[in-house]
Amino acid sequence: MRQNRRVTHAGAATAAATRVLAAAAVAGVGATTLGQILRIDIRRKWTTTLRLPALTGFCDEPSVTHGEAIRLFVHTERPAELSLHRMGEELADSAQRWDVPVTIQTGRYDHWSGFDWEPTLEIATGGFHPGVHVAVLTSDDGTTFRIPVIIKASEPVEVAVIACTNTWQAYNRFGGMSVYDDTATPRPLRWVKHAMHVTNVGFTVGDRRRIPALPLPFRRPNVALDKDLGGLGLDPVAHLSHLARGEWELLRFLEQERVEYGVFSDRDFAFDPVPTTAKLVIFNVHSEYWSEEMIGQLGAYVQRGGRVLFLSGNNMYRKVAFLADGLSLVDYKVSRSTMARLLGAAYSADGYVGYGGYRVFDPSHWVFRGLGVCRGQIFGSVPGEPTGASGFETDKVTGDSGAVTILAVGTNTEGPAFMVFKPSAGGGWIVNCGSVACAAWLNREPVLQGIVRNVIAEALRGGVGSTASA
Repeated sequence: MRQNRRVTHAGAATAAATRVLAAAAVAGVGATTLGQILRIDIRRKWTTTLRLPALTGFCDEPSVTHGEAIRLFVHTERPAELSLHRMGEELADSAQRWDVPVTIQTGRYDHWSGFDWEPTLEIATGGFHPGVHVAVLTSDDGTTFRIPVIIKASEPVEVAVIACTNTWQAYNRFGGMSVYDDTATPRPLRWVKHAMHVTNVGFTVGDRRRIPALPLPFRRPNVALDKDLGGLGLDPVAHLSHLARGEWELLRFLEQERVEYGVFSDRDFAFDPVPTTAKLVIFNVHSEYWSEEMIGQLGAYVQRGGRVLFLSGNNMYRKVAFLADGLSLVDYKVSRSTMARLLGAAYSADGYVGYGGYRVFDPSHWVFRGLGVCRGQIFGSVPGEPTGASGFETDKVTGDSGAVTILAVGTNTEGPAFMVFKPSAGGGWIVNCGSVACAAWLNREPVLQGIVRNVIAEALRGGVGSTASA
């Protein structure tokens, strides 16, 4: 018995020691995690050294004003050449070429501000037409890398197209970090941050530090866009691209219609006065990532009579903050009530990557003027084709949508898009198609083309501040 008691005491001592060690381990993990948070999210001290691809590059701003220079930062281990192409009615080659010598840049990478590279090329933009351009780097062994560059208008335009440049950054995993991939954050902080993002839990330090934040610097190559733009000159159809390639469908249409337009970045919409002097603002393709400034600008623009078309879906779903060198994701989900009150519809994941056409709901509305459609008519789909204009990600009418006119509803078996008309008290309005897939169908669906023509014509009938018919 005495021996057994000693064994029991020894077992108890071992268990107690195990508990102490476990508590110490947890405390150590907690202290390590806290230290990483303080270093990464508050002090913004987070650097690493990356192995660079043989050919890569970036532009350090999402857009440049017409007349200013495009600064390109290139790393190439072989001699290369740069060409510039514009997305218009066709993919127009500028016919100019720039030699790029062997240029070895540092692999030292700051997760908040990106690379501190020296510019390799500066291209004057005065001789180029504003719009979306693609800079194509080609090394002497045939390797290519593509960089989209927006040359924005310096003077007011009638139609301002807001490219979804924040979304472009969100999908860029270069450096190990995008909204959807994270191989850069040290463990166990990676799991903690992921759990906090998914559950939309966070806190602020002072009045400007959101924890956990997610840095998306401009000064890094965008591998998502390079892949997205691959083969662009061979196939003018954007299919279901939701990034830079998807922008082309609307730009082709506007040029065919001879509409005076300018293209701007999300950041331009937040801080540049030119986009909100337009008679119509169009948000294109996948306008998901919004800052407080963008939300405020949209509300003010519509209240003073501005007209807006969302040829886009999954709109205003996540919130970012603009930094000097990029973006920081600060809110994993904007409240659905905020989206619905402002846009007339709000995103939900119901029907994710499901597709259908649209079924006409209110053929008497002016968006269908002259199109000869009837209630229940379906457009934006082809029998036997697996995709449709309502799909990929879709926005729906909610109890917070307020006074909206439902124009059409998707035929998706789950989670259809709601195309709505949302008027404002100030005389402005929003036509919201509520679908990421919608833009890809613009140049193949006559009814959708007619809707966009009617929206443009109605908007251009008066300046910002005049009342449009409902």
